[in-house]
Amino acid sequence: MKGYEDGGIRVECTSAGWYPQPQVEWRGDWGESLPTMAAPGSADGEGLFAATSSVILKGGSGKGASCFVRNPLLSQEKTARVSIAGPFSCVKPWQVAVGVTVGVIILALFGTLVGVVFFWRQQKKIRDLNEEKERERSAKETLQEELSKS
Repeated sequence: MKGYEDGGIRVECTSAGWYPQPQVEWRGDWGESLPTMAAPGSADGEGLFAATSSVILKGGSGKGASCFVRNPLLSQEKTARVSIAGPFSCVKPWQVAVGVTVGVIILALFGTLVGVVFFWRQQKKIRDLNEEKERERSAKETLQEELSKS
């Protein structure tokens, strides 16, 4: 396993000691051919070839893959299988940053809205109390005027 890349996990298959240059193929759980990236093979001092190929396994590509290395002349084949134990995802750091930023903005907007509603209600209560106080003062003045006339 090479690591996370392009929304999946890059796995690599390497095999050495082949003659002639071997063919490398990756297949999924259901036998489907997977798109690969192959490194050019080169012969060592004894004329034997090494083959390296990698594939990116994404969350929807099943639970694993098999690497087949074949000698086309001798019909020899070696197989290696890699399995991913459970679901995986590759979240990029910028995606986390965007999610956190959006969350903070939403919380700030919600907090501001709650503050505005609270402030508006307090102001309404103050206005209502002032109006009631003004009515009581007006009623008191009216009573005092009536008492002073009699």
